[in-house]
Amino acid sequence: MASANMSHILFKVIFATHICFVIISLFIQWTHGQCSSHQFTCANERCIPMTWHCDEDDDCGDRSDEINCELRTCSSTEFQCDNQKCVPTRWQCDNEDDCGDKSDENPAICSNKTCGPEDFTCLSSEGTCIPNTWRCDGQSDCPDASDENTDCHQVTCTAEEFTCLNKKCITSRWVCDQDDDCGDSSDEANCPNVTCSSTEFMCDNGKCIPDRWHCDGDVDCSNSTDEKNCPTEGLPSPCEAREFTCANQRDCIHISWQCDGDTDCPDESDEKNCTITCRPDQFQCKNHHCIPGHLQCNGEKECPDGSDEEECPVLHKSCDPETQFDCGDNHCIPMNLVCNNKNDCGDWEDEPDHLCNQNECEDNNGGCSQKCINTAVGFHCSCFEGYKLVDNKTCEDINECEIQGSCSQGCVNTKGSYKCDCIEGYVLEPSNHHRCRVSEGGAVLLFSNRRDVRKLDLESSEYKAVISDLRSVIALDFVYDTEILVWSDVAEECIKSVPINTGSPITILVNDDIGTPDGIAMDWIYNHIYWTDTQKNTIEVADMQGNLRKALIVEGLDEPRAIVVNPVDGWMFWTDWGNPAKIERAGLDGSHRETIVTSDVQWPNGLALDLVSRKIFWVDAKLHTLSSADYSGDNQRVILFSPKHLKHPFSVDVFEDWAYWTDWESQAIHRVNKFTGKEISNVTVGVYSPMDVHIYHKYKQPNGENHCSNQNGYCSHLCLPSPNLTPDSAKFRCVCPDNMELQSDQRTCITTESATTTTTTTTSQPISSSSPEPNSIPVLDTSNTSKSTSVSEDIMDHNSSFVYFYNSTDQETSVPSGSSKETTTLSEATTYTSEILRNDSNKQFQEGKSETFSSESDTGKMAGIIIAILGGLVIIIALIAFLVYKQYIRRNVTSMNFDNPVYRKTTEDQFSLDKNQYQPARSYPPSMEPLTSPGTNEFV
Repeated sequence: MASANMSHILFKVIFATHICFVIISLFIQWTHGQCSSHQFTCANERCIPMTWHCDEDDDCGDRSDEINCELRTCSSTEFQCDNQKCVPTRWQCDNEDDCGDKSDENPAICSNKTCGPEDFTCLSSEGTCIPNTWRCDGQSDCPDASDENTDCHQVTCTAEEFTCLNKKCITSRWVCDQDDDCGDSSDEANCPNVTCSSTEFMCDNGKCIPDRWHCDGDVDCSNSTDEKNCPTEGLPSPCEAREFTCANQRDCIHISWQCDGDTDCPDESDEKNCTITCRPDQFQCKNHHCIPGHLQCNGEKECPDGSDEEECPVLHKSCDPETQFDCGDNHCIPMNLVCNNKNDCGDWEDEPDHLCNQNECEDNNGGCSQKCINTAVGFHCSCFEGYKLVDNKTCEDINECEIQGSCSQGCVNTKGSYKCDCIEGYVLEPSNHHRCRVSEGGAVLLFSNRRDVRKLDLESSEYKAVISDLRSVIALDFVYDTEILVWSDVAEECIKSVPINTGSPITILVNDDIGTPDGIAMDWIYNHIYWTDTQKNTIEVADMQGNLRKALIVEGLDEPRAIVVNPVDGWMFWTDWGNPAKIERAGLDGSHRETIVTSDVQWPNGLALDLVSRKIFWVDAKLHTLSSADYSGDNQRVILFSPKHLKHPFSVDVFEDWAYWTDWESQAIHRVNKFTGKEISNVTVGVYSPMDVHIYHKYKQPNGENHCSNQNGYCSHLCLPSPNLTPDSAKFRCVCPDNMELQSDQRTCITTESATTTTTTTTSQPISSSSPEPNSIPVLDTSNTSKSTSVSEDIMDHNSSFVYFYNSTDQETSVPSGSSKETTTLSEATTYTSEILRNDSNKQFQEGKSETFSSESDTGKMAGIIIAILGGLVIIIALIAFLVYKQYIRRNVTSMNFDNPVYRKTTEDQFSLDKNQYQPARSYPPSMEPLTSPGTNEFV
């Protein structure tokens, strides 16, 4: 028992002694400034981040952080500096000291660097190479500007072009058309006085427009004089109950936008006779304009009259610790007045006896991890460039890669600095090592302005028309590989295409059952067209020929506007500025629909995808903002808010470091840095009614895998990509055109009417279990004739959606694939009844056979006659119902409500202004062509 007690007592003594030692050790460490767990303690008791230990840099100042470190050997992709540091080989000879001892920029090595055959060697900048395509592009890329020397020939305009004073080339027929196409008005100088004819209306600026454009609800004069003082009495309102009718009785806006301090009607009638009250979270300018409240007194004028920066409280200005001493109460004096035995502060604050003439930095560098700045009174710690103070003494590296816009694309954080990288196809600019540019081919700006589709070379400033004499072109897109341009015309209610380099021939893709196609997007991998229809409130898809149409999204849409697609990942995105305003996304097959943006969005007019940064960009015509977010809608941020530069933006696109947008009110195309919202500039001005805008370059449409390339995915009609959610998720889905149904095999479509109205008596036939040949699609035999018909894959054209049938006399005919037509006339009347079957066990198509009624069976004959009669009656009844429906629709659309101002307005018979009496007296330039073609009786 005594022994046990002694052991227990001894254990307590040892435990207490251990606790004392721990406490004493902690106290000693605390009194000596022990570093935290994520820091390394130097021999001189400085604290540095643990990651700096053994990194080949003397961060402690006594090299204690580099003692007993394992010697590192550089890899084959690294360059070994003279100080044994390893840096990536691609960093050698890039005019940046990455080693720290400049050994990676050794002139003896870098001067011998040879540029590639596709590169240009800058003359006086040793080792600097740029792509040959950057030479003589009007922009100095070499540090010595040798790429733009006298050997460069200025762009010479062709005989069909006019040379502006600013060296821009424009189409000659744009000269003296009252539009500033040059941007410096040189195309409108020294023009003869224009006299308008009796059938024309003269704007206040001297421009002549057809008289029937006067008071048609569409602003055609740049100063809106054609829409002023127009009669409005007696015109019925085309707007809904939840909308405000503008004074012109044609344009409609959300009722909540009336008297909100922001003009939304073209005639500004929504802001007249208003008593404006801004929301509690807004600031009201003196001109009654409302801006977000947090923008008041932020140092920048967001109000048009600048009243948000008036009567702002004086902010406390801190003294500069390097050059000034803080006396308190916002009183600063020069540092050289401290400790001079004079009362410069007023209460002797600058003359403390115990601090004057003391150098605290002599004792352990003042405890500062990097720089200790001694002052006349006291000291303060500071950091080297690329570092920041975290506790007034310790410096840590700034991770510049977390800052938006530090690099265009790839970013590698280094200690005290960072390096930028570019993806394949892009290179860093020699004059700006943080900005990536395409290494091949110049970018071209494509845009529409209702009458034309134009292109502007962003390097040479050459300005040409792709196609002219259009009625009201709004949306456009292109397929780069095939050089095809596709656009929508809201006046003709159609979608057309044309070769982009020739401008002809024009092909009509879709012109049936289409209302207002506001947005178009081309799937360049699977070859499909997607578009929004604001009148029908749908999102539809078709093949490149305009066939196999399918309304993918038909519910939950109010005002669908812009649409963009990413076929590489299988997603489409669109904007809806209805109620509520939102941005949505779904798979290109219509699946996985979700709303991704609802906050800080009211009128999302334009939408663009940045496939490099994997972000969406949009402009809001109501909030005057340019914003971005991830594909999922996360990390939403406002890049630019500017009522001045974003007055009424309509469309936006992004390329390299820039965002481009069209603006209705400024009649210009602008660009801005897509990361910072700075470096705003005009790309072109004086553009009449600018609409859609796109950057035309091969990198805008990168290659991707077509999962439907093998036999159209064995789909009988549409094979649409599904979103890449997981590696194991389905890559595509078979989709049926409208009025067709997908069968249980999930691959075959049949006409809905055939499925419900056709009854066939069949005799069971054995179905082969063997798999068919990969290159053939079986077709069933028919038996009411001795002739047999078969179709093989080599004569089935999925693109044109036609199946060709052959009879024994080598005669050929064709019917649309998937058509409801069940009889095909060959050399004699023959009835075909076919069905494509699919064996679920091996997921391949199998051949089946159907038998017709026996010619010897009276009962069968009678049944066939009855079926034929009933089928005919059903067709007749359906036709009558369709005609009645069309008549009903025609009556109901005589007053169509187009909510987006300027290019949408009501078309009513009573608005006719002698439409058929106008005959052009002369040829108009593209920006002045009539909205209607001769012989038509429609307004735009």
